[in-house]
Amino acid sequence: MSQELPNGIKTMLRSFNQFIPYLNRIINDYDALKGEYWKPPTNAEACEMVPRAFRDEWLQANKALARWLVNALNQNFLTRFTCTYSYGSSKINNEADMDDGLSLAFALVTLSSPNSSDTETPLTDRFTTVLNWQPLEIRVNS
Repeated sequence: MSQELPNGIKTMLRSFNQFIPYLNRIINDYDALKGEYWKPPTNAEACEMVPRAFRDEWLQANKALARWLVNALNQNFLTRFTCTYSYGSSKINNEADMDDGLSLAFALVTLSSPNSSDTETPLTDRFTTVLNWQPLEIRVNS
């Protein structure tokens, strides 16, 4: 079942109306085999990936979205998003620029996911820690 951005967020983002489909796609387009959310174009990729007809407006709105997110997020999140982090099962390196709203949103979703490759703890270690679970030892009688 797909998720939608909450109506309150959509209302706040009216000035970023063209980004609602991008944000919805980040949230909903998850490749479980690769452990990756869909990655939107960055400001640097806009020349190649955003149609020329609205590229300037897109860049201005993306920078405005970045300003809004920078004001909304605390410094710890911003530092984590703008430093190199890895995501996906192949541990792709990425970092967001402070003036790139969609990249900051992508980092927020990706690094908030329980599937983030920044999580290095093996599943058995999590069970051991959380449930005080011990794997069964199989002994063969000789």
